[in-house]
Amino acid sequence: MSQLWSPPGVGPGGQAPQEKSCPYCLEQIRADAMRCRHCRTWLKGNPLQNEWYRSSEGMIAGVCQGLADQFRVSPTLLRLFFVLTTLFALGTGLVLYIALWFIMPRPPAE
Repeated sequence: MSQLWSPPGVGPGGQAPQEKSCPYCLEQIRADAMRCRHCRTWLKGNPLQNEWYRSSEGMIAGVCQGLADQFRVSPTLLRLFFVLTTLFALGTGLVLYIALWFIMPRPPAE
């Protein structure tokens, strides 16, 4: 039977989680950390500082799929957000979607 709960500091199977040193403040952090909990610096890149691209696999213009790829969320949730803000916020969702359609470029050809 698998263990459903483990105390803090104990990883799956009763092993300690892997750690590494932060390259900026040299404190010990988890090996899979995206941000240092001590000095608050981004280790794997801040998603807000990266270039946002529309997806060529999207339903209409690829805006929701591109945002979903960037922020690692479901594109269905983003589509639902745009529909609900269009219906209940006097068309704000539609205006925002069209603005992102024109602002977000297609990804460069590889």
